[in-house]
Amino acid sequence: MSNNTSLIGKIKSSRFPYYDSKTRAIRFKNRPVLILNIEKETGFTDLTVLPVSSITIRKNIDKKFDLEIKSSEYPLLELSKEVSY
Repeated sequence: MSNNTSLIGKIKSSRFPYYDSKTRAIRFKNRPVLILNIEKETGFTDLTVLPVSSITIRKNIDKKFDLEIKSSEYPLLELSKEVSY
């Protein structure tokens, strides 16, 4: 079994449900998340994560809590914006 501790601090893609009003059904999309903590060191586990998102209004960026993430640094995440937080 792999050690889940190695996931902490990594940015990974996660599947999120959303309601698609056109099809009137629950659909899923992949969104990047920063892994903050894990429940168990090995095996299947719950993760504590924060979403990675763009901030369009610059004055809303909190220098203490919002970390700049450039899409060029994480090309496999296929971020839609050049800079996310």
